[in-house]
Amino acid sequence: MRDDEQNIDENTFDGEEDSEYGDWEDEEDTDEENSEYDEDDEEDEEDSDDEDDEYDEDESEEDEDELEDEDSYDDEVEEQSVDEQNGDILEEDENLENIKKLQQILQQDPENFPARRSLAMLLLDEGFDKEAKQNLLYLIQYNTTDDELYFNLGIVYEKEGDFESAKEAYINAISISPEGDYFYNYGLVCIELKEYQEAIGAFAKVIENDGNDSNSYFNIGLCYFKLKEYDTAVQYFNKTLELDKEDVYAHFYLGYIYGVTDQKDRAEYEYNKVLELSPDYSWAYYNLGAIAFSEHDDERALYYLNQTLKYNPHDIDAYKLIAKIYIKNSMFDEAKTLIINALDENENNGDLCYTISQIGKYMKDYNLYEQGLTEAINNPDTLTYPIDIVEKELEILQKAGE
Repeated sequence: MRDDEQNIDENTFDGEEDSEYGDWEDEEDTDEENSEYDEDDEEDEEDSDDEDDEYDEDESEEDEDELEDEDSYDDEVEEQSVDEQNGDILEEDENLENIKKLQQILQQDPENFPARRSLAMLLLDEGFDKEAKQNLLYLIQYNTTDDELYFNLGIVYEKEGDFESAKEAYINAISISPEGDYFYNYGLVCIELKEYQEAIGAFAKVIENDGNDSNSYFNIGLCYFKLKEYDTAVQYFNKTLELDKEDVYAHFYLGYIYGVTDQKDRAEYEYNKVLELSPDYSWAYYNLGAIAFSEHDDERALYYLNQTLKYNPHDIDAYKLIAKIYIKNSMFDEAKTLIINALDENENNGDLCYTISQIGKYMKDYNLYEQGLTEAINNPDTLTYPIDIVEKELEILQKAGE
C-alpha cells in the first residue's frame, strides 16, 4: 500500500515470486499487501515532491529563481493577475525597493548591522535564500546570541536541503531561547534525518506550550508511523482529527494503517474521507483500487484505478495493476493498448517496458516480448523488478528462438 510521504516502492504482481524468471501470472490468493503500496523506500523520490517527509500546514515555500546579481532583484516579481494579487504585488514592490535602499546603505557602511539584519530578513521573505544566508552568516560572526539569526539561518539550510546544518542552527536558536517555533522546525528536520525519537521530543515541547497544535500531534503520529508503531500512531492521528477534523493527511495515514492491519472497512472509510476533503487525491483512489483488487472485485478496482490515472497519468503502478486485471480476464488487446498509451505518457519507463513484455508473452507475440525485456533492461533506473532476473528471462527467450 502506498503511503503519502514517499514514492512508489517495488511492487510485484502476484505469482512473480513463484516464477524463476519474473513471470507474473495471477493467483487466486492475492493479498492486499502485494497490490498496495508500502512505505519502505521512502527516500527514493520521483518528483517528491514532495511531498516532504514532514507535514507543515503553516508554512508554504516560495518557488523563485536565485539571481547572481543583487541589483536584479526587481526582475523576480512574478507575473500575477492584478485583480487577484494586486495587494501582494504592491507589497513585493515595496520590499524590493527596501532591499535596494538597504543595499545602498551597506555600500556606504558595511558594518551597519541593523540595516544588514533587515536586509537578510527581507531577502529571505522574497526567496533570495543564497543572499540571505550570506548576510546571516556575516551577522552571526559578530553576534552569537541572537536566536532569530540562527532560526532564520536554519530555515535557509532547510530550504536548501542541508538538514544537518539546519539542525545545528535550530539547536543554537533553542539554546538561546527555547521558543515553540524553534522546537517545531527542529522536529521537522529530525524527521528529514529519520531521527524520529528526537523529533517526537521536539514536538512534545511544542505541545507543552500549545496543547491545541494539531500539526505537532500529526508529526508525532508520523514519527510513530515511520517507526511502525501503528497503535501509537493511530492515537496521535486521531488526536489530530479531534483538533482538526479536516486534516486530509491524518485521514490518509489512518487509512494506510488500517489497510496494512487488515481492517479494510475502516481503511476504505478513511480513504473516502480523504476524497470528500480532496477529490483529486490520486493516491487515495489508488489505495481504494488496491483494496478492491485484493478482494477480487475487478470492476470496482478498475473504477478507482482509472480515477487514479485521471488525476495522475504518471502513476506507473496504477497502469501495472490495471494491466494485471486485463490479463487475468484475458483482455490482452486492452492491456497492450493501455501500456502503449502509458509509455507515450511515461517514455522509457522500465516497469512499463517489463509489463508490456509480459503482455507479449501471453499474446505469444515474441517480438514484443523480447523488445519489452530489452527496453526494461536498458532503463534500470525505473525498473523495480530485479534486473538480473529480467536479464536471465531475456537470455532464455533468445536461446529458445535460436
